[in-house]
This record gives sequence, C-alpha cells and structure tokens, in this order.
Amino acid sequence: MEHKGCLVYYHYMNWIEERLGQRRVLMERTRLIVEHTPKIYQAVWDEILVFVKDGQAAGMALSTGGSVSARVVRISSPGEPNLDRELTVGLSGDKLTGYALGLMMCFDFDVCGDGVVCLKHEGARVSEREAARLLLDPFLFPELVK
Repeated sequence: MEHKGCLVYYHYMNWIEERLGQRRVLMERTRLIVEHTPKIYQAVWDEILVFVKDGQAAGMALSTGGSVSARVVRISSPGEPNLDRELTVGLSGDKLTGYALGLMMCFDFDVCGDGVVCLKHEGARVSEREAARLLLDPFLFPELVK
C-alpha cells in the first residue's frame, strides 16, 4: 500500500498483471511453434532425403515411404530379411521424434533467443541437418553408436 496525500493506492493487482503478461508470452510462443512446426519437420525430412540419396549412392539399400505424419526410412539386407529395419520420423505433440531399433529420439521445438523457432536436442539447439544426422546415424550404423 502506498500513501500519496489523501489517496491510497493498492498494488495487490501486480501479480495478476504479471501472470497475464506471462500468459501472453506463452500464447505467442505456442503460436509461433504451431505455425513453424510443419516447416521445420519438412526441412528435417528434406535433409534426411539428401542423406538417403548419399547412402544409396554408396550402395546402401535404402528407401523411403510412410505418410505425412509418420515418414519412414527403410534399410534392406538382401538375403537377410531379419536384418531389415525401419526408422519412423514423426511429430508427437510439440516434439519431433524418431523411432528405430526399439529406441526413441526426441527433439523439442522452442523459440530461441533470436525469436526464431528452432529444434533442440538434449537442451542444445541443432540445425535441421544435424537433427537428420542424429536420427539416421544410430539407425544406419547401430554397431558404431556408443
């Protein structure tokens, strides 16, 4: 409470105003993420396709498919179908996920310091190209991953 002459001002509403401000920031963050998620998802998939073409050129039996919501990379082992495997890449809420070999990898969408929506993996900002590599590496080369 503050006294100025005869008038008394109450500052009890400050926490409400503060929370309303926090709500506005959260709503704007959510709006930005929702708006940019499909573009980032597509950019990661485009990078995966570049790496798949590189793998095919190197003699790997790779193919792609799936749907818009669950895209798939397949690796085939001719003569050994029990070694065939799939990587499924999709969106799960506010995360980009990759699932293969019984393991799930998650990337969070966030609004980074520069106001741009970005991907984060284990708290660190990663590019779409780096996200594609992180998804593909343990899938394509499981014997080399620690």
